Amino acid sequence: MPIFDASSVQATLRRLRGRAAQVLEGQTVLDLTLYELGNIVWKENRAHGGDPLQAAEKAKAVSRLISIMQVRRIEPGEMPGIAENASRLGLTFYDSAYLTAAHESGAHLVTDDADILRAAQEAGVQASPTDSHLKSLEG
Repeated sequence: MPIFDASSVQATLRRLRGRAAQVLEGQTVLDLTLYELGNIVWKENRAHGGDPLQAAEKAKAVSRLISIMQVRRIEPGEMPGIAENASRLGLTFYDSAYLTAAHESGAHLVTDDADILRAAQEAGVQASPTDSHLKSLEG
């Protein structure tokens, strides 16, 4: 079962719109994905005038989507390994959390983040951009 990062969830929503839930249902995200997607909602809302009710509606939609996915919690004991990988691979702690979780679980990582894709190749972790992953589901 793949792990989706925030960039790939956002890309799936944009590409598939109403069909995104069918693809994302049961898929895995990390707990930090909630914060990252919430921040995307905040940024987009702010760029379009900052309407609090619109922000709440978009956050509610994201919440419904996340509720049909598997949310994997980062445990405190995982922090040293995440920090080591971040330093070794030149990633942020957030990005390293996705890569480390995929590596430790043997999962495929779906991301549109070029830094994570580069680091995954370097670390021997299977990773692909969202478009490639979505095409693999069609075939």
